[in-house]
Amino acid sequence: MQNSANLCSQCNQVLETSLYCHHCEQVQTQVNTDYFTMLGIEPSYTINLQEVEDKHDELITVLHPDLYVSSKEEVKQASLAAATLLEQAYNCLSSSFSRGMHLLSLHTKNTTLPSPDTAFLNMLFNWNAQIAEATSKNTVQPIIQQIIKTLQEIETNLANLFATPYFSNDTEESIKLLLAKLRFLERTQEQIHVLT
Repeated sequence: MQNSANLCSQCNQVLETSLYCHHCEQVQTQVNTDYFTMLGIEPSYTINLQEVEDKHDELITVLHPDLYVSSKEEVKQASLAAATLLEQAYNCLSSSFSRGMHLLSLHTKNTTLPSPDTAFLNMLFNWNAQIAEATSKNTVQPIIQQIIKTLQEIETNLANLFATPYFSNDTEESIKLLLAKLRFLERTQEQIHVLT
């Protein structure tokens, strides 16, 4: 993704990523806080996770602070700050929930999520009780399938809503509710990973 407003502070060339200029090989000190821009990826809920990993790996090879140990202090600090931001961007975009929250923050300042509805919370409570009582992986497997199906439905709905060119209040509220549900489901999924 190339944005004409995203120019290198040294050579004024268009940046592929807001962290590093590949033209003059300089770490950038004025970094756009959009994680997609940091990695040079088009903002979208549905992204290629392999592309995120590849961009991260490519950038860490030029941003790692060990490469700048003999540089001026300001360059060392810029490298450390850029590498830290790179890790934050990678971790955020690699998580469905965090990526959704980041996209939401690009559209609105109010990212407070509502509580999911009672029916959803009861469903989660029942799943968690079944997980706690599970005696083997086989008894957890049907719950895992239900969670995966529910996650896929939520992620499909989020992808469709985030693809909307204009966010109405209803769209924003729908996204927030789906993200709240996603957060709860990811926690339940983590519990399963601990048990299995």
